[in-house]
Amino acid sequence: MSTRYLAFLRAVNVGGRSMPMVELREELTALGFTGVGTVIQTGNAYFDAGRTSRAVITSTIESALAERFGFQVPIMLRTCAEVRATIDVSDLSYADGEPVPDKDHLVMFLDRPVSRQGPWPVSNTRGDVVITDVVGSAATASDAFIELRRLDGRTPNSAAFVEKQLGVVGTGRWLHTTEQILRAAEQA
Repeated sequence: MSTRYLAFLRAVNVGGRSMPMVELREELTALGFTGVGTVIQTGNAYFDAGRTSRAVITSTIESALAERFGFQVPIMLRTCAEVRATIDVSDLSYADGEPVPDKDHLVMFLDRPVSRQGPWPVSNTRGDVVITDVVGSAATASDAFIELRRLDGRTPNSAAFVEKQLGVVGTGRWLHTTEQILRAAEQA
């Protein structure tokens, strides 16, 4: 029996860290995963894997990518069901889910469970990055919901603030992009 996984790669195809998605697919296939696909160019892959543990899958992929591309790539691995649950919770977190002018919603996939238990929300000093909630369990790591408030028409960079506040490494995807990635994995 296999499980469909989504791999969210941190910081690829930015700042000179080039990773063509065709090469990512080739590497995942060479590692023995099946049903491999990618979505968008920002390091989002899906694949099927057997009963190997999540930790083994993650470290195997991270090692192979470091060898092939010459830089470390942290990977946040989730099942489709876990991402679906995160999206479902996010709908509750954002009430009616309607876009609000000058606000964007981000899901940040974290590398391990967060020990901080709120209270939420927590914002930076400018008030343009707000951690609205953190969900997850010891088994699934954690996912944080981030609200970004555009000041002067610019969307802030949230990763450094979130990682410092929560003491973790993570990678963010817009809520609507997360939904798109999940749909692609479920329909493949």
